[in-house]
Amino acid sequence: MILINRAVIGILGIVAVLMTYDQLINPKLSVAIFAQNGVYAYFSAAFVPIIFGMFMKDVNKTAVIISSFIAVIVHFTMYYGKLTVPFTVATGENPGVAAAVAILISIFSGLILQKILGGRK
Repeated sequence: MILINRAVIGILGIVAVLMTYDQLINPKLSVAIFAQNGVYAYFSAAFVPIIFGMFMKDVNKTAVIISSFIAVIVHFTMYYGKLTVPFTVATGENPGVAAAVAILISIFSGLILQKILGGRK
């Protein structure tokens, strides 16, 4: 476990250095927007487990985990894919819009999965 932990920290360090270098060479985003994007993605992923845990009985753990992954995928796909929301002028370039859509989709997917998979497992 210690070896895996060190490897992950090393990989994250390399990724951070590469992203920092890219930001210095091609400044297109501020660090604040980059950090905000990560916080919004984290909130999107945490929303369904918290809400389902507070307001539902016998929550299926698999349904919640899958819906959290769906939230993260939707958020980053919308943001980096610059996808738009139908019938509005809002775009995924705003991390708040991407997070809101990710939360809505993860709620619906979580409810559907909860219905399909049933109670606590």
